[in-house]
Amino acid sequence: MSQPNLLVVSDDVDFSRQVSPTLRADGFRVVLATPADALAALATEYPELVVLDATGPNGLEAGRGLQERPAHFDVPMLWVVEPESEKDALFAGACALMTRPIEKDDLLGLVRAFVEDREACRDLQACLRLLQADIIEEAVFRLRRLADSGPVLALRSWARHHAGHARLRQGDSQAAAEEFFDLLAEDPVFWWAHVQLGLLFHDAGYDEESLEHFRHAVQLHPDLPEVRRRLMHAVHEIAEVLDEAPEPELAVQPLRPVAPVASEEQEEGERRTVLLADDSELARAMVTESLEKAGFRVLAAADGAEALALLDDHQPDLMILDGVMPGASGFEVCREVKGERMKEEPPAVLIFSALAAKAEERRRAADAGADGMVAKSTDDRGLIEAVQRLLSRPPRRLLS
Repeated sequence: MSQPNLLVVSDDVDFSRQVSPTLRADGFRVVLATPADALAALATEYPELVVLDATGPNGLEAGRGLQERPAHFDVPMLWVVEPESEKDALFAGACALMTRPIEKDDLLGLVRAFVEDREACRDLQACLRLLQADIIEEAVFRLRRLADSGPVLALRSWARHHAGHARLRQGDSQAAAEEFFDLLAEDPVFWWAHVQLGLLFHDAGYDEESLEHFRHAVQLHPDLPEVRRRLMHAVHEIAEVLDEAPEPELAVQPLRPVAPVASEEQEEGERRTVLLADDSELARAMVTESLEKAGFRVLAAADGAEALALLDDHQPDLMILDGVMPGASGFEVCREVKGERMKEEPPAVLIFSALAAKAEERRRAADAGADGMVAKSTDDRGLIEAVQRLLSRPPRRLLS
């Protein structure tokens, strides 16, 4: 089997010396070119991926020039940029970004992912050409299809990320936020999505939610100055709103763990029971772990019908229902629970939704009789706190 061709474009000898041996040692054939020679190299070498050093004084200009190459040279490009150049690189058509300082394993992982499926890579690059031509609706349609069905996680994540940026270009902040939430649901370490959600929440006036996403971004990449700058700017603005002194240590402070509401030694009959219904196996596993660490007994269901069956058998203290599930939605299950099914003592119900910021979604939850609605997030502290508030009454004994 022939070695996959990679084209490394840089006018920095030190960069080429750092990157090339790493890629060659992993089985790639590497061709080096300067920005001036890149088009000629594309025509003769037919690489499967271009690794572009865009960190020099002419790096972004070189990238824009390569993006204007003829369509038959439409090879995906991985840009290596400085933190302050991320946004410009994305809008210049970067297929994917790596921000300096780069780690060997991160570089190899992303390159492998993009070489693994050549057709999906080229489809992603073609979508970026559509975005540059302002054919946004078609680009978003194709990006979402790739995000939903692409064979490689990195490709799906970047497709979803570009779909979010396309929505931002349209001025649809809510649709952009939904794309970034969907991205994080599958790829929680994709720190760029946290930065974008932090900015969106801040612009919408949700300062605490904004701060949480910036905290996540800094935890994932603590050495990136651009993230730290944005975080500290948010901290100072939130402090002004709250009329409090800013806390600089927030930039490196780890997220506070939720205090358990029940000890590990507490008898099973004393633990509050939460019934969680979500059709995503990953979401069920993550939320169940968070709830159990906080001291709750958890019953998990994959859809509304299973949730109602568990409700009849176990009488939980509270239900957490995904708003969108196959069969009966969380809203429909909530309406049944709060209506005819349990007239005397229905459990508290929280609707769990990525669209919780939408007024229409909150109205649907209220109309269904829900006791609250919580936004889906990679940080479950808000969910745990909502559960604790609703379960402040004395616990119900489990039936034998």
